[in-house]
Amino acid sequence: MINQYLAQCYNDLKDHKRDLGNYVTKDGGGKKVASYMGELIESFKTVRQKQDGNLQKIGTGLDYISEILTLQQSYAAEEQETKQKTNFNLLVKDAVKMQYSSIDKRKIILTLDLENNVPGLVIEKNKLMQVMVNLIKNSSDAITQLDEIEESGTGPEENWIKINTSFSDSKIKFLISDSGIGIEQDKLDKIFEFGVSTKGSSGFGLSYCKMFVEANKGTIEIESPGKGKGATVRAMFEI
Repeated sequence: MINQYLAQCYNDLKDHKRDLGNYVTKDGGGKKVASYMGELIESFKTVRQKQDGNLQKIGTGLDYISEILTLQQSYAAEEQETKQKTNFNLLVKDAVKMQYSSIDKRKIILTLDLENNVPGLVIEKNKLMQVMVNLIKNSSDAITQLDEIEESGTGPEENWIKINTSFSDSKIKFLISDSGIGIEQDKLDKIFEFGVSTKGSSGFGLSYCKMFVEANKGTIEIESPGKGKGATVRAMFEI
């Protein structure tokens, strides 16, 4: 369509090339052609700016994907993984990066409060990463579940996930809270059992988290005020 208008403008100007000045300044049709040419130029500028913006977004997206793939490769589980001293806070940050695209897409407000004095933890870091990613994903999914069952306009004003780390009494403490669907009181004691799930999945994720944490001299528990009121997971590892 734009090409047709450009061709028409060109033909009009070509037909009046002998008196072009008067045509575009005094003739009604000529004034419209000149005005439209100006609008086209501005339109092209706008389109170019949008294209440049889209290219920048694509470039940023590719950089992000590359970073995530590199992270995933660095935490790829090995068949015979050995324990090693692991920067706990850095691992939490990397786990967040792996899930950030999903969190951002769902417009979830994420808050990180990582205490500076958290020491290194000797552990199988790749398996610990699986635990962290699983817990963050569970919180994100719980918020999505709540949004799906709430009627339009009656959901919480904002969706949020809060992650906290701290160190005291020779224990590294990890806490993740969310504003998601929560858990009924009669299911809290069984939520870590294999096959138990609040979202229709296999229920293996939380069961794996519990087995791994307890196998590394740790404890993990979950609490919730009830359905629709969010949940909090607390895990602790002894140094």
